[in-house]
Formats: sequence, C-alpha cells, structure tokens
Amino acid sequence: MDAFENELKTDCPYMCAYKLVTVKFRWWGLQTKVENFIHRQEKRIFTNFHRQLFCWIDKWVGLTMEDIRRMEEETQKELEEQEKRIFTNFHRQLFCWIDKWVGLTMEDIRRMEEETQKELEEAKMI
Repeated sequence: MDAFENELKTDCPYMCAYKLVTVKFRWWGLQTKVENFIHRQEKRIFTNFHRQLFCWIDKWVGLTMEDIRRMEEETQKELEEQEKRIFTNFHRQLFCWIDKWVGLTMEDIRRMEEETQKELEEAKMI
C-alpha cells in the first residue's frame, strides 16, 4: 500500500473541484478588451481563492447541510449586492469614456466595426 492509499484511510476531509471559466462580454467596442482582461486576472483570482479556501477549511469541518445551505444563501445575497455596485461603477466609467467616442466619423466607426468583426472571427477559430 502506498502513501496515498494510507492517506485516504485517515479521517481528513478532502475536496476536489473542477472549474470551467467562460467569458462572454458582448458590448461593441469593448468586448475583446474586457474578455482579455478577465482571462489575464483568472490565475491570480483562483490562486488567492485556493489559499483562502485552505485557510478556512477548519471552519467547514463538521457543518451540516443546513449550515451549508444557509451560508450559500448569505453568499448569494452578498454577490448580488456586489454585482449591483460593479455594474453601477461600470456604467459611470462608460459615461466618462463617451468623450473618446464623440467626434468619430462614420469612417472611424466602420473601421472599428471591421476590427471588432475580425477579432470575433479569430476568436471563433480558436
């Protein structure tokens, strides 16, 4: 019997998690920039999350399903509040970016549309 099999017989909790990250941000002129930013931050976010998860494991050992469901509901409420704040801030920033778009000619807009379309086609090929 190897060390791993011996470890499995102990009374230590285990967790296995799979993560699928999909980013879809469909906003003309911003899609590629926002999606690329999110993918760049993904590793940092997950590394910090796993560190915190490991540090919090003592708080979770022995919880009942009722405790877990209550924590899930509280977390969902917190996430909804954060989401409202994030979108409010995003719309404020978007309003500030309008100055960059004022004065664009139709030629500029068509060029930007073509560039965005090419980026979308390239993304579909990957």
